Amino acid sequence: MRVGELLVPVVTAMREELPAGGCIHADGTPVAVQMHDGRGRKGRSGLWQYNHPRGNGVFDFRLGRSRDGPRQFLAGFEGILQTDGCAAYQGQVGQRSWRRPAGRTWAGTFSRPRGWIGRIRRRRGVALGRKNRTHLGSAEAGPKVAAILSLVETCNRLGLEVRAYLGDVLPRLAVTSIQRVRELIPARWPASRAG
Repeated sequence: MRVGELLVPVVTAMREELPAGGCIHADGTPVAVQMHDGRGRKGRSGLWQYNHPRGNGVFDFRLGRSRDGPRQFLAGFEGILQTDGCAAYQGQVGQRSWRRPAGRTWAGTFSRPRGWIGRIRRRRGVALGRKNRTHLGSAEAGPKVAAILSLVETCNRLGLEVRAYLGDVLPRLAVTSIQRVRELIPARWPASRAG
């Protein structure tokens, strides 16, 4: 999980840029986490995915599935929040309207239109993975897994080769100042390679 730990600053820079797009798509996936409490039980947690329609995709790991995770992640966001109608998002953003061509208006949160099947397919990798990766080995692994998923998802959305991106960025992180990490996010990566 060292790779996930190294990538956290890049994902933090992506997260800071996400609200600037004015529209965030959000979706949550339940994940079991091995709790090391002496009883060997699994706890319920969530991987919350937030993404801009044409840009960054950020996964946020939270122990539990309460509204606190989305509330903290979306604090200060005042744009359009598109969700699947999960109760965890209710009341998360101020009332904003989005007008579709037929003239109907949705306020705040609204369901995904049927025509957006491409986005559903892109998210399917994590949903299918729930059955294959039955749980995380510890709560400490959650943020690291979320960082890796964030970069893989964003690279895929932008049409970047994940292996080439990680092969270039991981070594550069050791010599890049925290002030310049933003240059390594997937959307800016091609330009940073040229310069």
